[in-house]
Amino acid sequence: MHRQKVTPKDPTPLGQTPQDTPRPEFCNTLVLASKLLFLNNPQTILPFDDYTKKAVGLKENIYAEYKSRLSNFRKQEIEEIKRNLAFIGGYLLVIESEFRDELQDIETVRENRYIDKLLWTIGRAKKNYR
Repeated sequence: MHRQKVTPKDPTPLGQTPQDTPRPEFCNTLVLASKLLFLNNPQTILPFDDYTKKAVGLKENIYAEYKSRLSNFRKQEIEEIKRNLAFIGGYLLVIESEFRDELQDIETVRENRYIDKLLWTIGRAKKNYR
């Protein structure tokens, strides 16, 4: 298993100084980023499952409809998404360092992966509580 020492740029949580912020010693980049390499075109394709469909209110397995609803979600949440990604940007640079040569348009891939995880979490909560 490949492990890399993490030395991110200062993504200090609000209200803490850099000295107060715990820093992980190692990060398993293979586990955190390898899923991207399995997608044929991670800049444009977002995987969808029962949880992500539920998050956008979709019941059918129609990818075109999912993309439409996903586009609406992205438009509504883009500022928050960008803020959150900027907050952890230093860590993302370390995680993505091995894949920068293999992936084009890493910023879009970042957004897509974040949105995928966000929708999955929202859909899972809806599925479990409704």
